[in-house]
Amino acid sequence: MKRFLREYFTFSRSEARVMFILSCLIFLSFIVRVAGFLEHSGDLPMSPKAVREVEDFVAGLEHVKAVSSKSSNEKQAPPFKMPLKPDQFNPNTVQSEELLAMGLSNFVVRNLVKYRNAGGRFLKPVDFAGIYGLTPEQYTILEPYITIPKKVRTPEGEVPKKKEISPAENFSIEINSASGKDFERLNGIGEVLAGRIIKFRNLLGGFASAKQLGEVYGVSDSLVEVCQEHFRLDTAGIRKISLNDADFSTLLRHPYLRKPDVQAIFKFREFSKKAISPADLSKAGVIPDSIYRKILPYLQK
Repeated sequence: MKRFLREYFTFSRSEARVMFILSCLIFLSFIVRVAGFLEHSGDLPMSPKAVREVEDFVAGLEHVKAVSSKSSNEKQAPPFKMPLKPDQFNPNTVQSEELLAMGLSNFVVRNLVKYRNAGGRFLKPVDFAGIYGLTPEQYTILEPYITIPKKVRTPEGEVPKKKEISPAENFSIEINSASGKDFERLNGIGEVLAGRIIKFRNLLGGFASAKQLGEVYGVSDSLVEVCQEHFRLDTAGIRKISLNDADFSTLLRHPYLRKPDVQAIFKFREFSKKAISPADLSKAGVIPDSIYRKILPYLQK
């Protein structure tokens, strides 16, 4: 029996070719018959109900296509951005409410205020473009509205002339303990500047050098040089920050430290197996050297 089945279902190569050709002919014949039926069926009348069903089906397809196209266009549409409503402003004195009313985000406004509180100032309109979070497109719109009063410039290399001071007016002030009235005695420093100096001194924790007065908005390096002979400096009272005990907000409040710097210090603290010293920050490259040199007088172990 097995032998019979093996001989019955086993074909030679020539027989297999013949079987394949016959199968193809049968399939082609079937296709021709179906095509002929479809060609003649077009002449058959369709009932009104069938016509309506076909029309409804096609209309449904068109509706789905339109909805899909609209959805695709909506996805590609750019995100909504609040349009700017610019007005004339001085970035050194403009209030937060005014900037928000112009359409700037809270994030940009906070960065500008933080920059000014740290003693930063804008000398020319393009300086405003450096505010973190402000896009080039926004600056292009605002640039014509930025107004920064020009200072009277002296010839290059020339130091402004000092006011003549009589012997009775010869005095000195200790800049880390001086009051606002003490600063107002200096030529070129009024009530407003004196207030800014004291505010910046409090943020720093005291001056480590008289040159830091030049970081106060409105106090130029030339003004510091003119008043230099009236300055005394006692650094014994500088407020120090403990690297190992200070919390995140305490470090972040210092004008010389940015958020990435504080984050790096905390990661270094967690990584170290022992208490860290200010020198360790420099050796390990935790913060940039420019920041390290400025913050060093205010740090302790």
